[in-house]
Amino acid sequence: MNSHHCSHSWMMNKRLKGKPYTPTEAEHIANIFTHAAMVPIAVIAAIILMINASTTNLFFIAVMYGLNLIILFFISAAFHTAFYFNDDVRLIEKLRKSDRAVIYIFIAACYAPWLMLVQVPEQQMFSNLQWVMWLFAGLGVLFELTCSKKFPLLGIICYVLYAVLPALFLDYQLSFPGIPELKVSGALYLIGVVFYRCDGIVPFAHAIWHLCVILGAGVHYVAVFNHFYSADSSAGGVSKMSEF
Repeated sequence: MNSHHCSHSWMMNKRLKGKPYTPTEAEHIANIFTHAAMVPIAVIAAIILMINASTTNLFFIAVMYGLNLIILFFISAAFHTAFYFNDDVRLIEKLRKSDRAVIYIFIAACYAPWLMLVQVPEQQMFSNLQWVMWLFAGLGVLFELTCSKKFPLLGIICYVLYAVLPALFLDYQLSFPGIPELKVSGALYLIGVVFYRCDGIVPFAHAIWHLCVILGAGVHYVAVFNHFYSADSSAGGVSKMSEF
């Protein structure tokens, strides 16, 4: 165990100005457990989607979305485990960057079922939106790997804008299945962002952020399953689907 991360305070350490927050031992354990416990659940959830995929498109989306769900929780758990048990600063920093970078990929993967399976108008802006999402995911990853430590607040703003703006655009322009669930999921993520910024202010703030991610991902997964993979979804609950 990394002795630097042990604390006499059980609930919360004091946040030092200009320095990253150091969690208490209890907070470390909560941060690890909340997402480590979700890894096997995410594996099962991905397998369920793959088993229920009735077309090539649905199977491809199940693999892509499912893998990103697994990676999201796995990388987060790996980072927090290394942060607690390991003194290797370089390893911790690499995992920290990876933990934040995969969020961009996960956001793009969350939009994929709707952008790749639902029939959209053939205007250029709609047909290219899925590729724009992946382009910005790549730029987000590049930002996190290179300069996010210098501009942490900018990183949070980018997350929120990248996640929210496409949803607002699609909700305004189109009538997609599952929009209410997506709004609930998005609201849970946004609530979580508030706690993400409250380390040293609210006890177990980061673990609460993790719980909001779990709830948001859970609501989103239910929407994906109900509208694209369930027996009652009418081949995905969409008006038209095409094979690759």
